[in-house]
Amino acid sequence: MDGLVTCHDYFTTASGIGEDAVLYKLSEERSTVVDNARCLAVQCYLNMCQFRYKLMEYGNVDHMSQSRMSPFIAIPTDHSNILLSSFEAIVGYVEAQGAGLASSLESSDRARVTTMASLINNLVVAEQYYTWIHYETYKKGTLSSVGYDKVWPLSFIIPTLDRMGFIWNNFSLYRMKESEVSNISTHSAG
Repeated sequence: MDGLVTCHDYFTTASGIGEDAVLYKLSEERSTVVDNARCLAVQCYLNMCQFRYKLMEYGNVDHMSQSRMSPFIAIPTDHSNILLSSFEAIVGYVEAQGAGLASSLESSDRARVTTMASLINNLVVAEQYYTWIHYETYKKGTLSSVGYDKVWPLSFIIPTLDRMGFIWNNFSLYRMKESEVSNISTHSAG
């Protein structure tokens, strides 16, 4: 496979579930804050469940994933690979295999985990706003990260199209005022 940046050893060997699973994430040069947050959330969950996986970094993971987002996981089965590309899908699969956290938590602990997940989602919304919509942040960081491995003019055109697509798909977030987004992050962090 071309574009291999790093390959980490298998994580968490306590369970045979996900024996040959591979979690793909964007390389550091290409990832944004939101991509890093998503990947850390998935890694944290898989490690807590003792789900065995191999972590691989590529510069084009967003193009390899069916949802065009990083990270995604490939889990080999007898006949084909299962590709899961969102936190919810990955958690759903692990829970369905009986290796998730829900089976070992009491109801009060499940409520705390749900609350924490909700707070983290609110912070991700704020980060998405600053990554894609806040123009100064987009111009200084996101534009160069997303266009990192592309030649001019694609290094400008593709991030611009991605930004326009994000705004189109998240128009309610685009209409938010910066003070409202600051409010979300303040309430979530506090």
